[in-house]
Amino acid sequence: VRRDHLTDLLQQHLSRYLRFTTPESGLAIWTEWGPGINLMRLRDTCVRHELYLPRYLLYQTSRYRGIRIGFGSCTAQELTERIERLAHVVMTEMV
Repeated sequence: VRRDHLTDLLQQHLSRYLRFTTPESGLAIWTEWGPGINLMRLRDTCVRHELYLPRYLLYQTSRYRGIRIGFGSCTAQELTERIERLAHVVMTEMV
């Protein structure tokens, strides 16, 4: 249920900026971000919006940008709040 809620949120709020495949199992979704998003800058900007993205969840090279988004320890409400906050940061400060 949480996985499906997270995929719905990602589709609704961030589908213009990332791609992902819904996992069959596990407690996280690996998201691949478009070339216009610098994940290190995103991470720093999120801190100012009280959203912490640990560096070990980010993977960025010159050709690939990915973030592992876990959902195992979050309630549906927490997922909603965090993804909405992330979407706000991306749309207002990153693009």
